[in-house]
Amino acid sequence: MKEVVKTRAETLEMIDSIKPIKYRLLLNLLYINGMDYKEAGNKMRIGRDEKMSVLHNQALKMVIIV
Repeated sequence: MKEVVKTRAETLEMIDSIKPIKYRLLLNLLYINGMDYKEAGNKMRIGRDEKMSVLHNQALKMVIIV
């Protein structure tokens, strides 16, 4: 159980390292809230012209590994 808590804390810390809030919110919705692309896109009101997979990849590139 301690390992799960530690992993969650590390994940949150990595997500919080992202400066643009749009990408930070996306990763929170996907990894912390367990949403899929469609749910996260609806929650964030992402336009159909923006591909969630592209936004996700951009967000992951911004993560600072601590």
